[in-house]
Amino acid sequence: AEQITQQWHQKYHTKLNYIVGPRWEAGVVSFYSKDRPAVYICGVSDISFWIDENQLRHDGAVIVWDATLGGIQENSMTWNYPLVDKHIETFAYQRPRSHDQPIRLGVAYLPPAT
Repeated sequence: AEQITQQWHQKYHTKLNYIVGPRWEAGVVSFYSKDRPAVYICGVSDISFWIDENQLRHDGAVIVWDATLGGIQENSMTWNYPLVDKHIETFAYQRPRSHDQPIRLGVAYLPPAT
């Protein structure tokens, strides 16, 4: 969460107000981010009724997904906005056990409106 929030700040020089993705991945980033972005669960408005999509488009967002499962579409996310800098971040567990694989998190950005 800290790394993703820091990357957002370096790229856009503004607070991260929205994170889009599966409940677990996006929720963890939101909970641990100093900006506490609102979670738009899988980009589905029926699930995340508190999200104003016009405001989200204006403010921009970080999109995350479990990269071990594939791309955004394979994760049942519906997303129809242009994304930039789509990449994979790899994170090791803080207390690794011999059977723990690193976490692979897909990350992309919906830039804020200018």
